[in-house]
Amino acid sequence: MSKGALNRHTRGIAHFIQLKDDFTNNKERLLNSLPTFIRIMFLDSNPWIKKINSHDFILQVEVHSKFGLKTRQFSKFKFCDQIKPDRGDSQSIKISPFLNASIVTYQNHEFSVQDFCLALGYNGALHMESEDNWYTLIYDSFMSKHESITINIVDQIAQILITLFDTFLSSISEKAFGFSYLNFGPRLTDKNGKFLGALLYRDSFMQIGVNAIKKSGIRICCDLKLLQENNKHETIFSLGHSSKPEQLSISLSRNGSVLIYSCRLNRSSTQIKIPISEDYYENLQYLEFSIYPSGDIVIAENFRLIKHEKFHGQISISNCKMVIGADLNARKFGTFYSTKLIMHSVSQNGTLKRIWTSSLKREAGSDYRLPYNILKRPFLFPN
Repeated sequence: MSKGALNRHTRGIAHFIQLKDDFTNNKERLLNSLPTFIRIMFLDSNPWIKKINSHDFILQVEVHSKFGLKTRQFSKFKFCDQIKPDRGDSQSIKISPFLNASIVTYQNHEFSVQDFCLALGYNGALHMESEDNWYTLIYDSFMSKHESITINIVDQIAQILITLFDTFLSSISEKAFGFSYLNFGPRLTDKNGKFLGALLYRDSFMQIGVNAIKKSGIRICCDLKLLQENNKHETIFSLGHSSKPEQLSISLSRNGSVLIYSCRLNRSSTQIKIPISEDYYENLQYLEFSIYPSGDIVIAENFRLIKHEKFHGQISISNCKMVIGADLNARKFGTFYSTKLIMHSVSQNGTLKRIWTSSLKREAGSDYRLPYNILKRPFLFPN
């Protein structure tokens, strides 16, 4: 036995590799490997997804635009057989609604994607019995009598999950990782293919993993050009963990004619409102939002300090995510142009260490010390 073979992460990866191999080489084996993967990934008392998604990434899958519509019928069963996307005919939904979406109806009983896979598992791969007789009914009356349809549905579900976790696992294997989904990525060209000169965020987002650093603050620098003035509350970026409100979270949003810099930790929170000048609609503006381990909050515009406030609390970076273009749950989006976002950790003596750069151009620079009360505030110091 190889070292670490009983590690839950290692075993989870092994189940995913088995799922991929069965999808490619033996479709019938998917009848066992898919239910097992779904149970381990999502349904165990300590599901694998919590371990590998400690940064709280927003997980979305691409499905057919008619996913959930039960357009076919056999006997008393109505079912959906258009699950995977087809030649761009697709929509994006989060993983939980996907698993809970109904794909089979019998009389007045609905069977979700998860139910469908568990019905297979309880009658094969998962060596346990369910107390729900509906699982036996759908297996005996639908699956075993319509094997080709069942295998086709299983194949489509497996393909969707493999596509998602291929992207996700390759991203988290990097020291610095970030990704966006095809239908939700920022755009670099307009509808006619013309280069915009900056990334356009409109109902789109990018997410970046941020690793824990004890007793460290965070500095976020970005450029920003707004498209139009409106009265909607829009999110420019947000950092934090959606299910852990006790952790540090910060965000930049706009509401009408003001930018709102927000910081929250446990039950403490603060908001700083900065008026939006006409320059924001004409050219890229350069912004800094920092919170030091001491609780000092720094806001700068165009490399000059414009606001300093004190926040009370023990500042540390925990495993979390940065979302550019949306809030932590991808429910509120922003509309703006940007070419770069740079994140630094901030030590107790004010030393900045770069932890992420997203830029259309190469950004050279070294670690440097920048106390909170320095007026001139460059994004990077030259090497």
